[in-house]
Amino acid sequence: MRIVSLLPAATEIVGALGQMDRLVGVSHECDYPEQANDKPRVTRCEIHGGALPSAQVDDWVSRSLVERGTLYTMDEELLRRLQPDVIPCRKNTRP
Repeated sequence: MRIVSLLPAATEIVGALGQMDRLVGVSHECDYPEQANDKPRVTRCEIHGGALPSAQVDDWVSRSLVERGTLYTMDEELLRRLQPDVIPCRKNTRP
């Protein structure tokens, strides 16, 4: 089974179950267990890790949601190449 995790908590569960060898890709936010940092990143957020002041983050978030409708980008080509069987992700709860 090939797993791509889009949630840090799901990545941690994969690790806790001793299945890191099945994890073939992660989101830009997945950093634990340590082995997750060696996996390809299938998502990206322009300001992730930028240590911006909260006012700038708020401005960027507001503009991005209006302009693009999302804060993240998905590397669809990489995701296709990884050929995952399972992609744990958060259910969209928006109406």
